[in-house]
Amino acid sequence: MNICKNSLLFVLMLLSTNLVAQDITRDDELVVEAASYIDMGNYKEAIRLLSQSIKANNKNFYAWYNRAVLNMQRGQYKDAIGDYNQALKIRPKSIECLNNRAVCKSNIGENIAAINDFNAALQLDESNAKVLFNQGLNRYQQRDFVTSNNDYQKALLINDQDEALCTNAAINLFALKKYDAALVILKKGSKLNPKNGLINYWIGKVFIELKDINNACKEFTLSKKNEFQLADAMLQQYCGK
Repeated sequence: MNICKNSLLFVLMLLSTNLVAQDITRDDELVVEAASYIDMGNYKEAIRLLSQSIKANNKNFYAWYNRAVLNMQRGQYKDAIGDYNQALKIRPKSIECLNNRAVCKSNIGENIAAINDFNAALQLDESNAKVLFNQGLNRYQQRDFVTSNNDYQKALLINDQDEALCTNAAINLFALKKYDAALVILKKGSKLNPKNGLINYWIGKVFIELKDINNACKEFTLSKKNEFQLADAMLQQYCGK
């Protein structure tokens, strides 16, 4: 089953712009310099500079955290976990670190460890929609649709204006065969982004289950127009196109 992952599970942390010149140490300078290479898309050089920062001061949270994010973006999940471990030694209550480390663990199949990190993050902030979203996605991937639905619904109560959250919550409801509820959330997601072909596709699939072929074909046509390739097969199968 196709499912949309949120495109930005993590963010880089920047040093405070309020630092006065004499407060900036060499390791801080390297973190700032690395950020400029990140902006240019040169992750290899950014990682090299962040590694130098860590060598200069292994207590620099920003260096560990940002290197972890870059390793995560490159799919180097074990390296990222190691960096998040070091960052958490410096800031044990960093929700961002706990959330991101959980995502990394999920991506290498360490699902129980991932849930432990998500739970630790939620103990610090039970209203963190991003953590609830990612925990829901982790449970969905384990086919625990009932529990993942609980996570998604809690997240939606906090933030129902997140396109990816709406999409994933609706797909989870589809897996539970709660088609009417899925349709409501998908339509909300479509309002947030009318050009999301994935959402059109899933609305079409819901209409198929509700035996509304005409509306299903309209949605598959929109999905194809919005360049979602899987719509072609549905158009051929149900709409004769």
